[in-house]
Amino acid sequence: MITYSEIRNMQRREKESSSIQDLGDDFLQEISEYLQDKKNIISKNKKDNNPFSKEMEERARVEMENAIRVVDILFQLREKKIIYHAILSAKKEISIHNTSNMLEHEKKLFEKTLDTVKQHRNNVSKAITSAEKVKKGEGVGKTKLVRFLDDVAPFVWNNKSYGPFSKEDMGNLSEELSDLLTKRGKVEEIKDENSKEK
Repeated sequence: MITYSEIRNMQRREKESSSIQDLGDDFLQEISEYLQDKKNIISKNKKDNNPFSKEMEERARVEMENAIRVVDILFQLREKKIIYHAILSAKKEISIHNTSNMLEHEKKLFEKTLDTVKQHRNNVSKAITSAEKVKKGEGVGKTKLVRFLDDVAPFVWNNKSYGPFSKEDMGNLSEELSDLLTKRGKVEEIKDENSKEK
């Protein structure tokens, strides 16, 4: 059966290394058995009234509480590494991190985090591309060149995403949208000097 000293050593090695340490496939089962053993000692000695039994009960209780705290810290250290490596892997087409030292539930955390980061980056990329197209007047009909008089948060209009825009940004917007934003004091049309009547 695993000992408290071994649990402490595992936590120390995890803290001192940048890579995820191998805990063994049966780590969770061993921890469960260890804690159950301490519970049995507590329960057994709690029934006795002699001082020795009380001392054994208290010792087992303290050791169990300390072990739970150390295991919690151990998994927090591993979670940070897993999330960090998932972020790094999201930059590549294939995972750059070896998951062999992860427990099964940690592998699921890694894959889920990796998928979430990739999806987030994909959404940001699409939003940037969409904003650039709007500023360039792509994908719209007749447009007006406008200057933004204030910061404008991202918004959806006619099922299309626009923005965000900063004050003094310029862009080609559809006539209808330009007129709407002009009425709201968000933009002003930039007139072509050559088109003005003399």
